[in-house]
Amino acid sequence: MAAAQEEVLATPELLELILVELPMRDLLVTVPLVSTTWQATTRTPALQHALFFLPNLNLPSSSAPVKNPLLVELFPPFFIDVDYVTAVTIMAMPWARAPAAFKRKEASWRHMLVTQPPARTVAVTELRVQWARISVRHARWNEPTALRIGKLYDLAVPFIDRVRSSFRIRWHGAPGDGVGVGSDTNLTLDIRYIESHKQLSRVDKQFESDANQAVDIEFGEWGPPPG
Repeated sequence: MAAAQEEVLATPELLELILVELPMRDLLVTVPLVSTTWQATTRTPALQHALFFLPNLNLPSSSAPVKNPLLVELFPPFFIDVDYVTAVTIMAMPWARAPAAFKRKEASWRHMLVTQPPARTVAVTELRVQWARISVRHARWNEPTALRIGKLYDLAVPFIDRVRSSFRIRWHGAPGDGVGVGSDTNLTLDIRYIESHKQLSRVDKQFESDANQAVDIEFGEWGPPPG
C-alpha cells in the first residue's frame, strides 16, 4: 500500500469520510472485522447515523423521512406498501433463513431506527368485522426518543398472532401520501380482524424475538367507522 494511502487510512477523520460512503451492510458487517481501529471508527456519531443506530438530530425537521434500507430488505412487510400482512407473510421474511440469528436477545437489528430523521409517533387503528357488523377503535402510541424496529415489531406482530387477523403499515411524510411532511404522526398501523370460517395461520414461535417486550397501548372505545 502506498504511503499516502496508509496515511489517509490512519487518519480517523479521513477514514470516516471514506467509510460513510460504503453500503450499509458492508459498514455493519465487514468493516468491524478489518481492524480494531476500523471497528472503533464505526462508533463515531457520523457512522452511527449512517447505520441508523443514532438519531440524526442535525437533519431539518421538515426533511422527508428516509427508511432504513437494511430493514427494508430484511423486514419488507413493515416498510413496503403491500396488502394486509398475515402470519404467513411474516414467516416468509428473510428471518426464516436464519431464525437463530434474528431471535437472539442481543441481535443488533432490534436497536436500529426505522427512519432518519427518527419516527416517534404511531397511530393505531383496529377494525373488526363480526357477524356483518363493522366497528373500529383508535390509539396513539409515542416513543419519546426514537422508534426502533424492535419496538415496532413487538407492537405489530402480536395483533396477528391470533386467527383471522392481519395488519398493514402506512408511512407518512412522503410526497403524495396525503399526510405531508411535518405531520406529528409518522406512521399508521392498521389492524383488521374479520370473523369468518377461514382460519389464518398463527405466527410460529421461531419468529418471536428473545428480547420481545410487550407494548402497552390504550385504545379508545369501539364504535362505528367514520362516514
